[in-house]
Formats: sequence, C-alpha cells, structure tokens
Amino acid sequence: MRPFRFGVLHTTRGGILPVEKWTQAAIQLEKLGYSTVFWQDHFSTRAYDPIAMLASAASVTKTLNIGSLVFAVDFRHPTILAKAA
Repeated sequence: MRPFRFGVLHTTRGGILPVEKWTQAAIQLEKLGYSTVFWQDHFSTRAYDPIAMLASAASVTKTLNIGSLVFAVDFRHPTILAKAA
C-alpha cells in the first residue's frame, strides 16, 4: 500500500505572497514532507502567473510536485499555454 501524501493549494484570498517568500515557502513545504503544491490561475484577483510561480518552486526544490488546478483558457491562447507549459 502506498503512503498517504499531502498537498498544498496557494490561494490569493489573503493577498499575494512576494516571490522571495514563495520560494522560501516551497522549500519549507518540502522539508515538512508535503508532496505537491498547487497554484491557481484566476484573472479576477491580483496574482502572479501560475507557470512562473510553479517554475520558481520547482527551481528551489528536489522532490516537490507542482501543478495548477486549472488554467483560465478564456484568457490564454491554447498554443501559447502549451508552449509555456
């Protein structure tokens, strides 16, 4: 039986996290044993691009999985989104 894993979803409801604090948070999440971090993509709130933020988390961690719950494709051309991912 596989061990149970935990993930974290970053939301912008409490305000946005500066990039430096975000990368520090990703490192801490990995140290605490979390397996995955998710970033939301919403244009209705003031937030950073999920691809850039998830890439920054991946650049400072070794085992942390990254993902976006959904991409707001109404605001992104599918070809550009596929190329960025």
